[in-house]
Amino acid sequence: MCLCLLIFAYSENPNIMRVLFILSCTVLLAFVTSCGNKTNTSVATYQNDSIVFFQVNDFFASQVATVNKTPYFIYQATTTAGKTDSLPVSVRVFDSLAAIFTRYDISNKAVKKYYKESAFNDESTHSITLNYSTQQKDLPVQSVDVLLHQETQAVKRIFITIAENAGDTARLYKLSWKANENFSIITSVTLGKEEKITQTTVAWK
Repeated sequence: MCLCLLIFAYSENPNIMRVLFILSCTVLLAFVTSCGNKTNTSVATYQNDSIVFFQVNDFFASQVATVNKTPYFIYQATTTAGKTDSLPVSVRVFDSLAAIFTRYDISNKAVKKYYKESAFNDESTHSITLNYSTQQKDLPVQSVDVLLHQETQAVKRIFITIAENAGDTARLYKLSWKANENFSIITSVTLGKEEKITQTTVAWK
């Protein structure tokens, strides 16, 4: 009842309507999932075929295209074992490093059903956050967070967690992209009991 009143109250604002719609779908999906879990212990799936996920790959492609056609000064800083090395890089290197952000697509029909979309409004940062998460541990993309400006709905930041396993080697990537400024890749490689962590940040201006 309260949710219906909120939707009616904000019906003239399409952006707020989208957030309220996602929130209502989240509540409904959570209810359906909890009911299903009583009799089914398999990995949760979501009836979200009609939901349009935020097109993060389109955003990254647009950012990369802008850097490719603009004479920015691009530099890279890499930190390993407490030591940081910085150097200017070419557009080709930029493209190569940025490619990991579009390696996977959670809106693909083959995997989309395993991801739940939720949204919340963070007044402390004046951001609307769209979150995509999965309980399927075999999928490489474990979570995506898209932070949007409250007023313009323009992207502020995108965070992605990727987990890849090959044989005895496990790789965990923590990706962060700040719109029109920089991106960073924190890579944790675990082989047996040994772990190596590297952080690479690429900025352009």
